[in-house]
Amino acid sequence: MNHKEQLFQDMNYKTISYFLSSTLIIGLLYTNGWFDVSYTFRQFLGFIFLILYFVGTIILVQRLILKDRKLRKHLLVRLSVLLFIALIIVISQWLMHKQNDRLGAGYLLYFELLGFGIPLIIYTAIESVWLLAKKKYAALCIDLFLVMGIYCLVIFSSIFGF
Repeated sequence: MNHKEQLFQDMNYKTISYFLSSTLIIGLLYTNGWFDVSYTFRQFLGFIFLILYFVGTIILVQRLILKDRKLRKHLLVRLSVLLFIALIIVISQWLMHKQNDRLGAGYLLYFELLGFGIPLIIYTAIESVWLLAKKKYAALCIDLFLVMGIYCLVIFSSIFGF
């Protein structure tokens, strides 16, 4: 059995697809107000969902990352891009907050998320199709986990009032 076949055997794609699907469904239910609780408890519930997603991601991807150097590099490159964008957003929000112009900070956050989010979505869609065509399922799963991580941060962190 070669290296690619071993990676394919190590990943439980059925569990991963159930995990990603359930996260998407919980996010949709969360934003549509199916959890009829107070705002404080709703925020607490969102952070619990967020923590559960990241713990589940670590558990499902840990064996792959530890075994394959290319996947580790693939993950680190994508995480570094996401952290760089998050750093730009946080620093610009911090600078705008210092000026006591909260309305401007909100508009800046909106335009930053659109300016960074749309190109990231387009790039991820193109890369996902390319990885699927090349049959690199492990790298595709890592990309999907990162995209769902962004989704969970936006939905469950209560930054946007969901």
